[in-house]
Amino acid sequence: MTGTVLFAVSVAIYAGLPMLMAIRHSSFQLLMLYCHTAAVLTMGGILGAVYILPVGGEVTLLAGQVSYGGFMFATLVTAVVGRDVQVVRNIIVLVLSVNAVVFLMFQTTHVALANQNVPSPLGVDPAVFDKSLAVVLLGGTLIILELLTLLAVLEVAKRRLAGRWLPLVTLISFVAILTLDGVLFPALVLRPSSGLGDLIASSVLSKLVLAAAFAVPLALFLGLYPRLVQRFEDTPIELTRLVPGRRTGVEQQLKEREAELAARTAEAGRATATVDRILDAATNTMLVATDSDFRITHFSVGAQTLLGYSGSDVLGRSISDFGQSEQLVHHAEQLGVPGRPPDVVAALAREGARRDWAVLTKSGETKVLSLSFTEIRDDHLLIGYLFAGEDMTDRLRAEEALSQALRREHDAVDRLEDADRVKDEVVSTISHELRTPLASIRGYSEVLVEGDLGELNVRQTEALGKVLRNAGRLSSLVDDLLHLDRSSTRGPGDARVATDLVGIVRDAHDGLIQLARRRDLELGLDVPSYPVLVLGDPADLERVVLNLGDNAVKFTPDGGSVTVSVDRHGDQAVIRVTDTGIGIAGAEQHKVLERFYRSSQAYHHAIPGTGLGLAVVNDIVSEHRGTLTVSSTPGSGTTVTVLLPIFESELLDPA
Repeated sequence: MTGTVLFAVSVAIYAGLPMLMAIRHSSFQLLMLYCHTAAVLTMGGILGAVYILPVGGEVTLLAGQVSYGGFMFATLVTAVVGRDVQVVRNIIVLVLSVNAVVFLMFQTTHVALANQNVPSPLGVDPAVFDKSLAVVLLGGTLIILELLTLLAVLEVAKRRLAGRWLPLVTLISFVAILTLDGVLFPALVLRPSSGLGDLIASSVLSKLVLAAAFAVPLALFLGLYPRLVQRFEDTPIELTRLVPGRRTGVEQQLKEREAELAARTAEAGRATATVDRILDAATNTMLVATDSDFRITHFSVGAQTLLGYSGSDVLGRSISDFGQSEQLVHHAEQLGVPGRPPDVVAALAREGARRDWAVLTKSGETKVLSLSFTEIRDDHLLIGYLFAGEDMTDRLRAEEALSQALRREHDAVDRLEDADRVKDEVVSTISHELRTPLASIRGYSEVLVEGDLGELNVRQTEALGKVLRNAGRLSSLVDDLLHLDRSSTRGPGDARVATDLVGIVRDAHDGLIQLARRRDLELGLDVPSYPVLVLGDPADLERVVLNLGDNAVKFTPDGGSVTVSVDRHGDQAVIRVTDTGIGIAGAEQHKVLERFYRSSQAYHHAIPGTGLGLAVVNDIVSEHRGTLTVSSTPGSGTTVTVLLPIFESELLDPA
């Protein structure tokens, strides 16, 4: 192995070990750094000039010089990590102790090798260990002074320069101190009798190479440990207190430090209490804080209310104890991350969205919480997590109940539509099937009444009259049913012609006279002398007047009156049927237009009917783009008004 390679390996070992020890803070971190420093210092004292490393050209380095560079690097790292005057005191004591041990070891070895009765199998020259006390003490003192000078320069830089300059000042100061040692060590410690200038020049050149070699790991340390460097910059090392004063002074300093620590502890306690009060104020929201290992550090009042646990039940426990593993797997699959809690929570925090999460309560009940996840960081260092959630269980249950109700309602509507379709089919079939036998019954009854098959007595004639009247009513019912069936399939423009409502109303009035010929009713007719034209189906319009008139006759007791009128008002034709009958209760007036609905008055007076008359009229009027209104007072009568649009192309001036 060449001298250059051995030099590089030595630098890597001397600098690499303290850099590794500075990675993670622990109880033994400073102790390990002290041990490394002592070992490097001891090795430098023992090796000294035992071997020489040629590193290129005429530049050579003694083994002791390389150890000296490692010592300065290690002490600088230790000061940055410890950043306290006591650490500097410990290093000074360490240097003095190691130098004393080395001196005693050299003196003992020198005496032993000088004794002829003590064999030396390696043939080591006793002069190698002939180190005077002055050389050891001066060398140790010089190292201590150089270390203190380096730290003093850095303390001045902390106070007077911006933080970004500290790494550069550290590098320059380190190189300068090692170069200064190249001048002072030969002049103050070695003090040769001749050739001092050449020795200093050679020593300075060697120390420059040594400083350049250790400047590389020092730059790496300053770049890789910015938080340590920042804390070192923020914490002054009071070198003026390096030498302890009287006991009373030390006690005073301890008291001051205790008071400062107590004040900081109280302030931290107040801040923690304030944060706890803020978190507990949200009594309807679950707020749970954990450390980086998901151990619970705060459990809010809202979380206690929702989950049933007290703070003492859960503090220090893992948050995973309250979740369900399948939930973790489910969310991990959705997010496309591994199913470990840190990965899932980190992905949810980056997503920033709330997620529904099933959580077990103390009673064993499963509640669904809408959770958000937040990482808690200090200078980009993850120190914990905050889970914020609201109970969604009742809302989800209500939504599920509503969804089920909607499904049931949809099923019920489907069943009603099926029933309505079946009903329409049954009505249509029955209506068509009844027309033929009804026509036969009416035809044969009329033949018998007319006497074509022989003379009938009075009772037979009356019986056939009842048959004809009931057959007529049944035929009218069949016609109504057929109309309702046709109205659901017929287009609005079928069989529409210009129709004079005056003629329609006159013909319908004649029919009402026949219907009421055995009743004590006054039938009135009020029509204008001019035509009132509408575009419509004459048969359907006549059915409107007949159904309205039939209802008026049925529901008007003897001695009353029924009046049918038609007129034109502006662009509308008006058909009005007014009676003095039993009337309709106000609460029922909006229902009489429904199919098969019969008023309570009809049931009370046992008036026969099917409840289809007004429903048929309303359908016909709607098909003709008209409106129908019912106005009634119980015991005083009813007025039904039909409004139809005038046939615009045939408007006539009533004058």
